Amino acid sequence: FAADGVSIFSPGSTVPSVTLGGLSTPHGLAFDSQGDLFVSNNVFAGNGTVSEFEAIAPGPPVVTASSGGLIYPANSGAVAVDSRIALIDTDSATITSATVAISSGYVNGEDVLAFTSRNGISGSFDSATGSIILTGTANVADYRTALASVAYANTQQDATTASRTVSFTVFDGTSFSKTTTKTVTPLAPAPPLRTTSAGTLYYLPNSGAQPINPAISLTDT
Repeated sequence: FAADGVSIFSPGSTVPSVTLGGLSTPHGLAFDSQGDLFVSNNVFAGNGTVSEFEAIAPGPPVVTASSGGLIYPANSGAVAVDSRIALIDTDSATITSATVAISSGYVNGEDVLAFTSRNGISGSFDSATGSIILTGTANVADYRTALASVAYANTQQDATTASRTVSFTVFDGTSFSKTTTKTVTPLAPAPPLRTTSAGTLYYLPNSGAQPINPAISLTDT
């Protein structure tokens, strides 16, 4: 018996004659021929043989964003939202789809999510919803790589600096994962940089118009 008083049985196996939690026929756990986990519903044959089971739903995939947020400097191009995102699925070797969305703070015409199809997984950005739906059945590792490659870009020189929330959700064909999120914060562009040349302009009488600082420079990143 396990520490909590629950026994592990297979269909057709014989259970001991004991009383657990006031029940004269104890609950039992078992796996069917497909490897799915079942729990008995106190239904046993008179000889103590397991006769009926109820299915327990398989566990969902688990996707977990890494700690911290993404700071996005202006004019940085496409930058991975979370290159260290984690994905596991104990019940399925494959994932069938995933959704990555700017679920809060999205600015249409400014924010973009980028993804390049790979390993049988494809997806394109929907500017109306601020999301990408990745489709195509692939193994868990390939989907983790796909999620890690989704990038954020801001197309405006003067970006709106309010934080955005990017959400990740995964589906394995049976169950949806819980949503995990990553914060993206665009930065305002740096002010233009002006550099004057050294020296002093000496203006002689009747010299006409003279350039004040012919070697001045101005840059704007």
